[in-house]
Amino acid sequence: MTDIKIVRDFYSKNSLGLNDENIDLELFSLFLDNPQKEIDDFVLDAIKKGSLIDEASVKFNYDDSVKTNFALIQNKGDEIGVAVILKILDCDKFKIVSVFPFAEITGNNLGGCYYPDFVEVFGRIKSAVGDSNADFFDFLLLFERYFYEDEDYDDVDWMIYGFAFGDNDLERYNDFDCIGDKIKAFRKMKIDTTEITQIKYGKRTFYKGYAEGSDFYEYSKTAPAEYEIKAPIYISDTIIKSVEELYDGKEMNVLMLGNIKRK
Repeated sequence: MTDIKIVRDFYSKNSLGLNDENIDLELFSLFLDNPQKEIDDFVLDAIKKGSLIDEASVKFNYDDSVKTNFALIQNKGDEIGVAVILKILDCDKFKIVSVFPFAEITGNNLGGCYYPDFVEVFGRIKSAVGDSNADFFDFLLLFERYFYEDEDYDDVDWMIYGFAFGDNDLERYNDFDCIGDKIKAFRKMKIDTTEITQIKYGKRTFYKGYAEGSDFYEYSKTAPAEYEIKAPIYISDTIIKSVEELYDGKEMNVLMLGNIKRK
């Protein structure tokens, strides 16, 4: 495992190299007043305070002679945090591949969901995943490819959650599966806020409500109990005037995220 101190030392001397290809400033409007100006300090802080929790070696094409190595850094607050994915260029050189908000949750899983087979994930760093209405975006694909590429794996648990947005248009996180069916990771959903929990990350407060399984999985009323889930939805105080406006029930634009449950 790469030493996190080496990563921190590298970025203390080199630019983060953030650009439109590796970070979406709209995502971080939930965390920052001015993402354009604050994003470098925000990501650098995540690297300084976070932990390196996983690595992956990936071949993107059949004729690749070598694998590409990646590392995952996560900096978590109360329950949500920031994930930074690095390409390992050398033992002491790195390149940021992507940065995403994430949630670390327990007791939530969706079984039986479609996932791309090993052919489809070749060449892909991240992907939308879905089955019927259970659509979400998996930015941790690099660290889960062994499930897809091993034909002996046919049963995985998905941890799913969402971040609510205002009027932002995040349609780019929607996708098509290998047979051309549309997968909608970004959608308008009704949020159940009868019980609201406050979650902190940095200087921001998030209010946690839930999306009923029936809102995004059409079989939830008849499916086995493990399919009948409530997905936590995190609502930043940057997109509401006060928490009171949530209590009457509210439809919001939500980017659903998901990743395979770590054993």
